[in-house]
Amino acid sequence: MRYLIIFAFLGLYLTPQAAQAQCGQLDSLYRILRVAKKDVDKVNTLNALADELVNFGRTGQATFYTKQALKIAENAGYDKGIADALTRVALLDYDDLGKLSKSVADFEKALAIYTEIGDQRQRVKTLGVIAHFYFKALDESSYYKALDYYKQIVLIQNELKNQKEEAEAYEAMGTLYGRLHQDKEALAAFQEAHKIKTKLGIASSTNERLLAKYQRLNDLEAHIQASNTVKLATGFGIAIAVLLVLMITFWVQRNRALQLIREHQPELLIKKPQTQSPTQSV
Repeated sequence: MRYLIIFAFLGLYLTPQAAQAQCGQLDSLYRILRVAKKDVDKVNTLNALADELVNFGRTGQATFYTKQALKIAENAGYDKGIADALTRVALLDYDDLGKLSKSVADFEKALAIYTEIGDQRQRVKTLGVIAHFYFKALDESSYYKALDYYKQIVLIQNELKNQKEEAEAYEAMGTLYGRLHQDKEALAAFQEAHKIKTKLGIASSTNERLLAKYQRLNDLEAHIQASNTVKLATGFGIAIAVLLVLMITFWVQRNRALQLIREHQPELLIKKPQTQSPTQSV
């Protein structure tokens, strides 16, 4: 898992055919590092060297070099170098449960720097790693956090014209909405993903099955809501009818009582004049 995430972030996929070329690249970076004078050059070379060492599974050495890069970048005030080093330190710590919270914190720091300096490509990569972390969590609050990150990813990938990555972010959002039992939102997200992938000619049967699943759920929910609305309206109508019957019955009985009084004891309906007290007459 560690290497998969690191390679996905760095965009490094070592093949047997490329191994010899990679060794040559490693030697070149060592030579550049020995002669580098400027701090910016040292930081960039150390980070690149760490990337190459990760390709060979030499993560211990990679960690050593990227921490050196972080220290030099911080002393030099080189923001991009700091962010690049932070992401590499965080990636190398990602599978260590004891360092997981620190790893996420380092990603957050790097994300803030990439956002500030306007590096959209590195920003969206960092967002993706953080979103993946919360996506894999098992609690509701983490799902909402992941959704926030994927929404940002969608916007940036759309801006960068990376349609495939935009569709993948929509799919992740659809899955998260499904876990949160928000089927309407899940359907909308999967529809966006399917639309983009269909346009690109890469839509799969899995996309169509997910879309059909949430369409059925959405239709069922709409049917239940419509049924509940009818029941509520019917119940309300019955209540109004009962109230009207009671009111009519009351008025009929009242009028009947008044008629009986007029026929047998009309004097009860005559208002008696009020008598003033002695005090009031004075």
